[in-house]
Amino acid sequence: MEAEILPDYEAAIRTLDVDFLVKNLKKPNPPLNIIGLAKEEGFLVDEDCLTGVTRLLSADGFEIEFLIAQKGKGDNPYLKTNLGITAQALRHLDVLKDNIISVDYMGISVNVPTPEAFVLHKMIINEERKDKIEKDRQVINRMYRHLNQERLELLKSKLTKKEQKVADNYIKTFTSKL
Repeated sequence: MEAEILPDYEAAIRTLDVDFLVKNLKKPNPPLNIIGLAKEEGFLVDEDCLTGVTRLLSADGFEIEFLIAQKGKGDNPYLKTNLGITAQALRHLDVLKDNIISVDYMGISVNVPTPEAFVLHKMIINEERKDKIEKDRQVINRMYRHLNQERLELLKSKLTKKEQKVADNYIKTFTSKL
């Protein structure tokens, strides 16, 4: 892996997209216009006509999407942010948001979830992602054996009881043969 987070791990699946987690819809203050900055850098801006969700697309096919944690009963799955974009609101993002590391990627400092948080999140949402179940399982199972198991258990203990049950079931069902 280019960022050297899991030195013995080599990703088998490549992607041309990145999801940015917006931590607070009211920051920065004053608001910022990401769309204008993206256009200056040559990105195309795609705003879904039904939801308003913003995606940025580069000429070479790279895609940027924006996510934000769904709070409360979650009446609105799409939230306008102070970044000038509308982000898709999803549940189960706390494990990602609360467990980050800073890595150097191509000379830029980027905050990413710890591998253990990433894998736990994928386990929790796996059954909800009908069209990506198998792809996610491949990623989880390839990464699982490289994880710090003590850190994984610690993070799992901080999940909700329901999330813990889903993660434990995934581990029992899909990783026991690894």
